[in-house]
Amino acid sequence: SLEQAAVLAAPIRSPENLYNPEKNLDQLKGRWQYVLNSMAEVGTISAEDRDKAEFPKIKQWAPSNRYAGTKGYIISAVEEELNAAGITDEEIKTGGLRIVTTIDRSMQSAAVNSVREHWPSKGSKDAHIGLVSVDAATGEIRALIGGLNYLKYQWNGATEAQVRPGSTFKIFGPAAAMINNGSLEGNYFDGKSP
Repeated sequence: SLEQAAVLAAPIRSPENLYNPEKNLDQLKGRWQYVLNSMAEVGTISAEDRDKAEFPKIKQWAPSNRYAGTKGYIISAVEEELNAAGITDEEIKTGGLRIVTTIDRSMQSAAVNSVREHWPSKGSKDAHIGLVSVDAATGEIRALIGGLNYLKYQWNGATEAQVRPGSTFKIFGPAAAMINNGSLEGNYFDGKSP
């Protein structure tokens, strides 16, 4: 709206101090009126529009934490990769970098929804999760969940976990046999070493 545009234009000279709505609302209102008067003088708006304008309600800014939830694990992993490439934290936060990842938004969303849907409601106080979806053809990471909320627990279950594979590998032996025309029926293999 006209009123909102004037509020956005008003603090340009001194947004942090002189016209900051949290510190000097009255001065911002005066500058807002100056912007409207200037617009009317040059013919951008009519005097009638200027006179009808009402100073808009300004919502107090509430910072959001970009690390909240599961996305904090992705952000942290990307920052670690950038640091390893020689880019400092200061450069990451203020360097005007354009950072592109291979995370697929829809796959990430599906992974988050699946984890939330299937996470046990009882007895999971000390349980942790790690999930990575990798494109087998390219090796690109498409989804990553290092935990449920980075702000509560910064250990990344996807990138920092050192767990034993255990029974995960049991399927590879029979799968290899079947690929080579083997059968799971009637075959016995004595796994004793010589």
